[in-house]
Amino acid sequence: MKIKQIFGAVIALVLFVISGFASKAVQDNIQNNFQDYWNASFSSLTQTVKNYPVNDFVGVINISGTIQDVGSSDLFSIVEYDHQGILDFVDDMIYNSNNVGLFLNIDSPGGYTYEIVELYDKLVKYKEITGRPIYAYCNSYCCSGGYYLAATADEIYANQESIVGSIGCIMSSYDCSGLYEKLGIKEVNIASGKNKAMGSAGTPLTEEQLNIYQSIVDESYESFIDAVEHGRGMKRDQVYKVADGRIYTARQAKEAGLIDGVLSYDDFSNYLSDCFSFSDYYTFGQDKKTFYSLMFEKIENIIPKSDVQTNIELMNEYKNGGLMYYADVI
Repeated sequence: MKIKQIFGAVIALVLFVISGFASKAVQDNIQNNFQDYWNASFSSLTQTVKNYPVNDFVGVINISGTIQDVGSSDLFSIVEYDHQGILDFVDDMIYNSNNVGLFLNIDSPGGYTYEIVELYDKLVKYKEITGRPIYAYCNSYCCSGGYYLAATADEIYANQESIVGSIGCIMSSYDCSGLYEKLGIKEVNIASGKNKAMGSAGTPLTEEQLNIYQSIVDESYESFIDAVEHGRGMKRDQVYKVADGRIYTARQAKEAGLIDGVLSYDDFSNYLSDCFSFSDYYTFGQDKKTFYSLMFEKIENIIPKSDVQTNIELMNEYKNGGLMYYADVI
């Protein structure tokens, strides 16, 4: 009798395991079906309807905040700077026969070199293919990478209180070796070469490693100089004189040849309308702010963030060792 009980228990266990797998399969099936239903039901809400004007219009691109690729706006959120979305928008403008020009509305201290150069090249491509003008306006900040992008414009104007310039490149790192020593922490790196782990917080940089980093920064700096030289029609020696990383007021930037004039936003808007003899504009992203995205944006702002979440966001925004056209002026 005891043997039968043991045998029955084994059979029951086997059946339990099998049923467990079956339940998981059923759960997966339900989840997949629900996901398909969700996507089908709400696809119209998540898709951006590109209602471009049927008459001549200027494409407006707001370049705001740190320039980095953090993904695109969706149903539940709106990102401050939508890198891929802007690239796609410029492509749309290239092949839209009703588009007559672009307006870059810039309020940015710059950002990461990769994204900035990628957008810069796209804007240059726009001008080469279409022959249409680009105008730029500097709001509170048009610094470093922000100004790099402004250099694509045929004309650049700034508000009298704008901060402009900061032409240069920076790569920041942290040397925490002294702190580690006080705390009794020793960093151990198992690396394939003497420079493989350079930049790690627990190990000071050698002279050779500093030179390596400097060479990378210098190369990106020269690319920035190229952009200003060609965009502003300045001689290279002139650019070097104003490109030591300093920031300028709008009037100082005008004297240095970095912008074409100092105007209020309203005056610039009137000037832009005169340039194109009309006032029809289409702003990138204007169709993305749905009721749902705005609702979730407000909820996100209300809910307090934990210390861990705040630290993670800071680390993601200012990546240790990232190559940047960035001005720390805010």
